[in-house]
Amino acid sequence: LSNAAQAAKTESAILLQGESGTGKELVANAIWRYSPRSRRPFSVINCVAIPDTLLESELFGYERGAFTGAQHRRIGRIEQAAGGTIFLDEIADISAAVQVRLLRVLESGEIFRLGGDRPVTVNARVVCSSWKDLVQEVREGRFRADLYYRLTLLRLEMPPLRERLQDMTLLVRHIMRRMGMIHKKMPPEAIELLCSYPWPGNVRELDALLRRYCLMSTSDAFQMPLLQELLLAMRQTQGILASPRRVPENREEQDLPASGSLRQRLRLMEKKIIRQELVRQQYSKKSTARSLGISLNTLWRKMCDAD
Repeated sequence: LSNAAQAAKTESAILLQGESGTGKELVANAIWRYSPRSRRPFSVINCVAIPDTLLESELFGYERGAFTGAQHRRIGRIEQAAGGTIFLDEIADISAAVQVRLLRVLESGEIFRLGGDRPVTVNARVVCSSWKDLVQEVREGRFRADLYYRLTLLRLEMPPLRERLQDMTLLVRHIMRRMGMIHKKMPPEAIELLCSYPWPGNVRELDALLRRYCLMSTSDAFQMPLLQELLLAMRQTQGILASPRRVPENREEQDLPASGSLRQRLRLMEKKIIRQELVRQQYSKKSTARSLGISLNTLWRKMCDAD
């Protein structure tokens, strides 16, 4: 938090690195609120949620006639954030074309709207996040090295919840206060129970659990059985029973498929590797995709492909 407070006072681009659910957007929002730009706009773009074909126009805007249906000029989100801050969530997933355009913004403070022939001066601070290792993305040619250096003048690591269990009490109080349920205080034994769970979904998963508890609680007095029931359901959902699930040492994988074409055998082995990695990553699909070096969309497609 002290590093974030110090970074907020600067004008430099910032990269927030950490697993999904660790609160990167909350930290980005706090950096904006405590920065000299706090009176100007704060704009959030989820780079994964917007298709590549639309992301360019969303970020940089377009001129009338730039493409079919562009009957009016549209101001992009970077231009709208003039004087303020724009938060680019999951920056590692932007296309090569968007990377080039974003690099120009960081180098010259200028953008070209789609279909435009004149540069537009912009003044927005860029804060971005990624659960992927951007260094590895650069090494494998999926992310521009020059853009990486521009985006990581300051870099903040967001530790997963399982590595910051000492903050559990503060996090619970903050979430309960935000929901207007601060009167539903949790005793130390409840905090200890929460600390026994590995939290693959990080703070986002903790938030969901506490919301569920408050919705189902029928008394202002703390209900330990209810919390135990909800936590057990979460363990079962995540493929975890009483402790993080591990593959027994005496459990061997089946032999290579003995029949079928090379393509069919490779697909079977690929599915086996994915299943094994899912178990190792406690059924976190994002962690599995990152470990295997593929996108989350690719993982979903490979899991859903018919044999």
